Amino acid sequence: MIRVYESGERSFANNGLKILHPLKAEVTKVDNGDYYVELTDTLENYEYYQNGMIARIPTPWGGARISFCRSGYKKQ
Repeated sequence: MIRVYESGERSFANNGLKILHPLKAEVTKVDNGDYYVELTDTLENYEYYQNGMIARIPTPWGGARISFCRSGYKKQ
């Protein structure tokens, strides 16, 4: 479950713009503490995966707040 917020949001006590349930979400934490997420979802949710949007994503290390820095559509 991923909660998506506008880029300028400061309060994360609510559910944000939308709660997403992607088809696949793989979270990686690298040694410097950065998180990377690879997502697969339907085109209906594409508008929520845009540059600058903020996502709250549960991880094995606790919750992560991630800003989308790039998005793309790959035809499969």
